[in-house]
Amino acid sequence: MDHRPRRATPDVETIEAALRALRDLPPGWDGGHAPPPRAAAIDRLLPAVRLAEAAGALPDRAVADVEGGAALYFFGGPRSADGGWQLQAGLLANNDGELVLYLRDRSQPAGAFEELPEGTGPLPAAVRQIARFLNGA
Repeated sequence: MDHRPRRATPDVETIEAALRALRDLPPGWDGGHAPPPRAAAIDRLLPAVRLAEAAGALPDRAVADVEGGAALYFFGGPRSADGGWQLQAGLLANNDGELVLYLRDRSQPAGAFEELPEGTGPLPAAVRQIARFLNGA
């Protein structure tokens, strides 16, 4: 019997709906002065959800950024002692729609950040990189 912990990853429609719902956040949604995510940030991330499904690594969460951006977060690997996942990845869209790829193995001292070039070309490659990272390839 396999006793490894399982993730309860949402389905594509749930993640897309969560990402779209970020448009409805009011100014100050964080209890401070954070603006709602800009449409440019959300629009850059929406195609990544379907690309991630095809690559075998759906995002676990869609979140707002306090500077008007948005992010998709992915988790995988074994559980850490604190209950979190050892492998963490993120695809962040800044408030201007610029994309940043984040990969972190929590067993290592630091994670890696990579700004992605303009346009949609780098998005499929970034999503495949996340899937390879999380799936150990």
